[in-house]
Amino acid sequence: MTLVPSTGGRRVTRFFSFDPGRWTWLPELGEPAHPFGPALAEARGLVFAGKTANELDFRGLRIDGYQPPCR
Repeated sequence: MTLVPSTGGRRVTRFFSFDPGRWTWLPELGEPAHPFGPALAEARGLVFAGKTANELDFRGLRIDGYQPPCR
């Protein structure tokens, strides 16, 4: 899990690192039972969850070093 800060409605560009030291967990969701490295290697998607109602508007999503198979 990584925190996605509020932008107050402004359109911004953000970088979210996959460095294990930059990720965290919430007591409400529980601490992950498996290590970060294997979880990242096995990940097949992203899930966005929040404690309160949120509105996210993505205009693009790039993952550093990832080339989709359709290219």
